[in-house]
Amino acid sequence: MMTGRCIARDVSARQQGLALVEAAIALPLLLLLLLPVVEFARAFIQYSTLAHHGRAATRYLAERVIDDTTGVPELTGPLIAQAQQLAVYGQIAGGTNPVIPGLTTASVNASLTPGGQVRLRIIDPYRPIVASVLPTFGFGDDVPLAFSFNIDITMRPL
Repeated sequence: MMTGRCIARDVSARQQGLALVEAAIALPLLLLLLLPVVEFARAFIQYSTLAHHGRAATRYLAERVIDDTTGVPELTGPLIAQAQQLAVYGQIAGGTNPVIPGLTTASVNASLTPGGQVRLRIIDPYRPIVASVLPTFGFGDDVPLAFSFNIDITMRPL
């Protein structure tokens, strides 16, 4: 004969088992919903970081492009190299760890516009965490993550 305490323990054990099954069903779905949010946030942070360092490198060039009394802007090889180092590593002396994994100085291009303004372009492909596409599971076309960040900044010489 079962007492009230035994029945209560049996019901409690069943409830714990049911909660475990519910969690096992819901957790993968929650992770699938969280993945696009994480990818979007990561892409936004990388874009913001590239834009910040691109602006710093462009300002560095704009401050140093006129170095004599003629008032004519001139970009030199060493000045471009320093700006590339600033955009990629966050310092003009260079470094070993780029601000964005995989970013190289070859991704950074500095030039003068016909009007004499300083222009800096950074073109860097986005590198996703998990896969190259986000699946939509039949609710439309899969979302490709193969895109490049195109940062284009122009400043007048200071």
